[in-house]
Amino acid sequence: MITTLLFDADGVVQTSAKSFISDIKSLVPADQSDEFIQQVFAAEAPPARGEGDFLVNLQVLLKQWQVVQSIEEVLRIWHQIEIVPGMTELLAELRGRGYRVCLATNQQANRMMHMRHSMKLDDHFDQAFYSCEIGASKPTPEYFEKVLGRLEVEPGQVLFVDDNLGNIEGAKICGLNAEHFCVAGKVDPIAELSQALKPYLETSAAG
Repeated sequence: MITTLLFDADGVVQTSAKSFISDIKSLVPADQSDEFIQQVFAAEAPPARGEGDFLVNLQVLLKQWQVVQSIEEVLRIWHQIEIVPGMTELLAELRGRGYRVCLATNQQANRMMHMRHSMKLDDHFDQAFYSCEIGASKPTPEYFEKVLGRLEVEPGQVLFVDDNLGNIEGAKICGLNAEHFCVAGKVDPIAELSQALKPYLETSAAG
């Protein structure tokens, strides 16, 4: 019986600006942009596990690559996020039906703070599990085990929704129910997500 739903943030609950990748690449000459963006994402990975500070790593990279924009200007690229229209209503409906609805996302601390305080994203969930606070990131077993421990539920009681197939496989290995869903390209993402959840929730008796 499903009692708890875990939703990924990026690609499921929220979307970044379509220009996210191109905006990062535009910070350096075009012929160097692929290498630059690889280094940026590499610099973000440890802080997403709670190891180090992304702002420090980013500042070092910007200096190395002689980026003229300030770090504040660059960080705005990461903060161009919007909640999928209709998502908060769906989350409220699920909570109203008695399900515990939680956020399960890989984020470094700076972006987490923007999501939590500027976007007020946590207000729409019963609990929020940010990788930088958990001290582990999806799809590692450590992430899911720590989340399950804090929820105090059995894996089979949880439905995890993510747009990343690697994360889906990681959740399944840990015994969670998992549904692959990506908002990109969906004509009516809320309707399609509701339909994807239906088979799991029809057999549950939450509340």
